Amino acid sequence: MVEADGGQHYDDRGRQYDERRTAALARSGVRVIRFSDIDILKDPDLVQEAIYREITKPPPQPSPGVPGEGEELRGASSFGI
Repeated sequence: MVEADGGQHYDDRGRQYDERRTAALARSGVRVIRFSDIDILKDPDLVQEAIYREITKPPPQPSPGVPGEGEELRGASSFGI
């Protein structure tokens, strides 16, 4: 999921909400990529390249033979530029 974040996402309340929401989405297997609305408007080509790199990246794999290792890697990540 790609999200465009405006100013309300950068105060403490907004960051905490985003962290909880991203964690909930991760538990459902949804990966979140975040960009500021300013970055999207100022440099859409860079944002497009970052999105392409993220969606073509292979998913992380857990280490073989270590129960539970890698579990946190199966969820969402947040990225920004």
